[in-house]
Amino acid sequence: MKYHNEGSGCIIIYSDEARLYQIFTNLISNELKFSESGNIDFGYEIKGDFVQFYVKDTGIGIHPDYYNTIFDRFIQAEQSLSRGYEGSGLGLAICKGLVGLLGGRIGVESKVNCCTTFFFTIPYVHLSMVSPKDVLKFANEKLQIVNNIPNPK
Repeated sequence: MKYHNEGSGCIIIYSDEARLYQIFTNLISNELKFSESGNIDFGYEIKGDFVQFYVKDTGIGIHPDYYNTIFDRFIQAEQSLSRGYEGSGLGLAICKGLVGLLGGRIGVESKVNCCTTFFFTIPYVHLSMVSPKDVLKFANEKLQIVNNIPNPK
């Protein structure tokens, strides 16, 4: 796995760390489950008033016909493709619910037999818009993502 940051500097996210952790755990677990070999990449970029996180793989892919249903409960993409993979079909539905609670949206882009990218947004406040007093408060209470994390090889 490798970490990639398309943004620059430090961002502070005012959000629920446990819910973000659960979203990433579910998405990365799915990517690992459906990628027997290849790469998994995750990171983020700033898009206006939101941080858009992504998790990409080089796995089996998802046909576009399933984009609207894979986030429903107890649904797995194509049963013939996913039959050999364990799971209840709840992970993506949980992610969708949690992302909604955090004020964001979730989506997918994929190519069959190639790759899949799941992405989700959550609200973002730029540091230049936060007072120094609030920065200290955020630093003690909120998740921080810094762009100088070394990439594991």
